[in-house]
Amino acid sequence: MYTGSLGTISNREDWIQSIDVVDENGDDVDISAAAITLAVRKRNETVPVLTATAGDGIVLASARFTFTFDVGDMSALAAGTYDVGCVIALAGTTTQLIVGSVVIVDGVVS
Repeated sequence: MYTGSLGTISNREDWIQSIDVVDENGDDVDISAAAITLAVRKRNETVPVLTATAGDGIVLASARFTFTFDVGDMSALAAGTYDVGCVIALAGTTTQLIVGSVVIVDGVVS
């Protein structure tokens, strides 16, 4: 499981990020048949403000997935720190991939 920061992103741009999935030995994991859910919520809140799933905001490619939130999604977010969580269901097992944070900055331009 990855814990930590996913960086800083502006609320005036598309947020596109790719994540490589590897096992404890550092070997690629084939996730082409996986169900992945990623959620973003304001720090200390319980309801996600952004969600993506495989086929709806998440694209799977072998041992990597890419999630995308477009500028329309991002512009609804106020500047601040957000919690990010991501789980993967594969071969009958659900695993937490990410528990982290992202900082959203006000991109100024409207």
